[in-house]
Amino acid sequence: MKFLPIINSRNEVFIVDISVDNLKKILNPQIKSFHFRWRKEGQFIISHNFSFGSDLVFDTNYHNTKSDIIVQGDLIKLSETKTKITLITKSKYWFIIFLLLPPFFMLILQFCFDVFIPIPFYLVFPIIFVVILSLMKKEDDRLIRNFKEYIDKNKSLNDSGEKKE
Repeated sequence: MKFLPIINSRNEVFIVDISVDNLKKILNPQIKSFHFRWRKEGQFIISHNFSFGSDLVFDTNYHNTKSDIIVQGDLIKLSETKTKITLITKSKYWFIIFLLLPPFFMLILQFCFDVFIPIPFYLVFPIIFVVILSLMKKEDDRLIRNFKEYIDKNKSLNDSGEKKE
């Protein structure tokens, strides 16, 4: 099916010409373009700085993120000056329930309470499902792009943690 790549988690791997120690100096929790938090040594999590809805409606409000658009990252040292960064987006299989539940409840209403529901109303949910998933994929892409731009913009940090002139 065509929407399965939208649901699956995506791996983004790239190599930067910065040492792991310098990356740790560059990546600090005070980043303005996205929310950043270290999980373990060499592992981090990034998310958007905003929430699409209230914490009770659309977001799961994880203790270490600010949004449900989440990317987990790993830093792997390749050499003294090269680091491999792996970014993994969160899968959206949980979102399939929004595709299945409304038509299911509509069928229950139709058969148990003898309520007539036209067939085109059943097609509204898959269309909305695909639109929302594609919007979430675009937000994942935007978060990864913001992270890469931040790394590129700040890669001029030297070993002492100061910007080169």
